[in-house]
Amino acid sequence: MKKIMISVSRIILVLAIIFAILTAVLLPSREQARRLECRGQLREIGLICHAYSDAHNKTYPFMSQTPGCFAFQHGFINPTAPNACSSILACPCDEETWENYPEWTIERYLNRNSYLYLGYALLSETEGLAFTDTCRAQFAAGHTLSGEVPAPEGAGSGGGCVFLPLAEDIATRLPKASSIVTNANIPVVVEKRYHHPRGRVGVLYLDGHVEYVRMGEKWPANEEFLEALEDIEAQYALEEEK
Repeated sequence: MKKIMISVSRIILVLAIIFAILTAVLLPSREQARRLECRGQLREIGLICHAYSDAHNKTYPFMSQTPGCFAFQHGFINPTAPNACSSILACPCDEETWENYPEWTIERYLNRNSYLYLGYALLSETEGLAFTDTCRAQFAAGHTLSGEVPAPEGAGSGGGCVFLPLAEDIATRLPKASSIVTNANIPVVVEKRYHHPRGRVGVLYLDGHVEYVRMGEKWPANEEFLEALEDIEAQYALEEEK
């Protein structure tokens, strides 16, 4: 009887070890697969923006005209194809968006998804935080973001006095234009926080490349900036539900 109990205990121990090994191997692989899919979606958003700019004198899509919304204006991604929208706008690791998607209208989904479309050239924490303050003031006054937006002196795009809408040639039109500022370091879309482990967020840059940046390591992976954008969006999302 004791031998049987020892054998059963050994089997359980072996199974536990196998399970631990499989978990250690499969979970990172699963996350890697999800990150690759998310990277592909961000690149696809970049291709959409680039195609739009080709047809509209190098300008990027306008911001949504829904207050508190950091997304494209409706029509840049086909609102009649919900499956296509979900494959582009919902990060595979964003459980909240995937859970809510069946209950949301397409309009709501296009506005409230896994990614934040910046729409304006924001090169630093100073510019980003000034932008969020300006957004709060604009939305509270019943306005939306369109064209050049006045900024606090020295805190606009490139250290200027306005926030400039994104465009393919925006790097050459910034007040502090230099070889340091290129399309490779101007963010277009940044992922919302907490989708990926180790505090990383996906960022699409103006030249079309995508990086996964650890929070605090590189702009725009800035906790205060992303928290402010998400808080603004959440505030107006709640007002929509009332």
